Amino acid sequence: MGKNQGKRRIFGHEAGVLKARELVETAVKIKLEALTLYAFSSENWSRPKKEVSGLMSLFEKTIEKYTKFID
Repeated sequence: MGKNQGKRRIFGHEAGVLKARELVETAVKIKLEALTLYAFSSENWSRPKKEVSGLMSLFEKTIEKYTKFID
């Protein structure tokens, strides 16, 4: 997504985080008992090393930011 729009490669992944957040908020709102999200497939390991590092950093920041809202 990001690369095709002339943006940083991580841009599309950051947009994915926002979409995942929307899904989680909707799941909570409708009282969904379980939700599974896939964020990283084995194929992602073949991406450029810098992109994989960026993804791992994004995962870490996202988890730290949103786990405080879990009861």
